[in-house]
Amino acid sequence: MLPSLHVFSPAQGFSTATYHQQAIASSGEVIAPSASSPLAASASPRTPQHSTMLVEPPVVSYYPKGAPLSIFPPLLGQKSVSWMQVFALVQQPKMLWSTWGPGKSLEHFADIEEVWIAYIDGAPELNASGADTGRRKPPLKLVDQYFQAYWRAPDDIKERSNIAKVWQRFREIPEWIDTHSRERDVSPNVIIDELQAMRVNTAQGNEPKGLNWLQLELMRLRKASKMIQPARRGNNRILIIFCSSI
Repeated sequence: MLPSLHVFSPAQGFSTATYHQQAIASSGEVIAPSASSPLAASASPRTPQHSTMLVEPPVVSYYPKGAPLSIFPPLLGQKSVSWMQVFALVQQPKMLWSTWGPGKSLEHFADIEEVWIAYIDGAPELNASGADTGRRKPPLKLVDQYFQAYWRAPDDIKERSNIAKVWQRFREIPEWIDTHSRERDVSPNVIIDELQAMRVNTAQGNEPKGLNWLQLELMRLRKASKMIQPARRGNNRILIIFCSSI
């Protein structure tokens, strides 16, 4: 049994309790997963085989804006804690992007699988030399479900705009994998292989098309699909009206 953790009063404009309840209802509690865990058919952030050191958010994010910081951080002394317990302590989600965000632009990810792992499992923390520190960030899907746009909304308008662009580019690929694996009831690996085939089959040389190209192509396909669906619904409505008049 985990010890109860003290939750500070939410900062004005953000209700920790509300987002905590929504996140628990949709995702359940998870601990940061093992980097070696295989990709599974489930598109929900997964429970790991063993616990991992978590990348905590900035200490200031645990306190309302302008409030004095405690001598002892909220999680000091905790031997086992889930991401949901960490999230529930956050009072300034706008401070989270710098620590938990993708950390690099889309073209700097090694491949599709690395993007997917950051989204569904959580990316490993790397030091200045690029070596794994053994700590892990939360799954970005879980962060975005819990905090919604609040974790991507710093006070600076220009910075907020830049973050919005980075996030939109990043999320296109993993959300495509997430959605299509659920709709077709197949493993995310199947969708990843299909996307990789798209990159290879459309290449003009030996190198597959880049992740930026793939993101733009998936965005085009997604928007085209949205245009087709209303037309289908409209045709169905016409058919129903016609049949009911006979």
